Amino acid sequence: MVKATLKSLKQFLESQDMKCTFIPKSEEIPIDQVFVYMGQDDSDRDLLLQIRVVEQELEGVELQGVTKKNMSYHHMHFLVNLPLKINEHCIGDVARMVLLLNKSLSVPGFEFSEVDRMVYYRYVLMTSGGRFNGNIVMSIIGMIMFNIDVFSKTIEDVGTGARTLVEVVEEAQKAATQ
Repeated sequence: MVKATLKSLKQFLESQDMKCTFIPKSEEIPIDQVFVYMGQDDSDRDLLLQIRVVEQELEGVELQGVTKKNMSYHHMHFLVNLPLKINEHCIGDVARMVLLLNKSLSVPGFEFSEVDRMVYYRYVLMTSGGRFNGNIVMSIIGMIMFNIDVFSKTIEDVGTGARTLVEVVEEAQKAATQ
C-alpha cells in the first residue's frame, strides 16, 4: 500500500522505473502535482500523465445504517492531455467518436472539449484509509497507456478528416465479423 500523498506516490512510481517530476503548488496552480513521462505517441509527441491527490473530509456520514463521525477519502486524479490535431469542421465527429469509444471501453476515460478542441484521458481513483494499492495504481496507469496507444491515432484521423467516423465504425464492424 502507498501512502496517499504525491511524494509517496512519486517514490513508488520511481521504484517501478517510471520517470516522474513533483511540482509543488504555487500561486498559479494551487495544488501539488506529479507528472509521469509516458513516452511518445506515433507522431513522436511526448505524453505526460498528470496526477493530483485531493483529500476530502466527510463528517457525520451514514453508511448501511451506521453513522461514522469523520471519514477521510482521497481522490487520485489521472489526466493526460493528448496532443492531437482536431480541425474545426471535424468537431462533431470527434465528439461522437469519444462517446462511442467510452461506451465500448470497460473503463472509459476519453473526454473532448469542443471549445478548445482538446482530447483528454481522465480517470479518478477514490479510496479511504489514507492509502492506495500500488498494484491498482500501476494497473490504472497501464490501462490509460493502453487505451491512448490503441485509440489516439484513430481519434486524430477523425479529427483531421483523414477518416470519417462512419469509415471507422464500418471498419470496426467488419473486423468484428471476421
